[in-house]
Amino acid sequence: MGPLQFTEPSGVAVNAQNDIVVADTNNHRIQVFDKEGRFKFQFGECGKRD
Repeated sequence: MGPLQFTEPSGVAVNAQNDIVVADTNNHRIQVFDKEGRFKFQFGECGKRD
């Protein structure tokens, strides 16, 4: 899934730089947007089962 595509977002926060931080639960990632809503970056990924 690309930026701006969410599967069950579960939390939103604003950081010290006024970025919007969204927990995208089912995609196992955090997405970060500027205060205008433009995508900046993301981190996290699905893990592997042992």
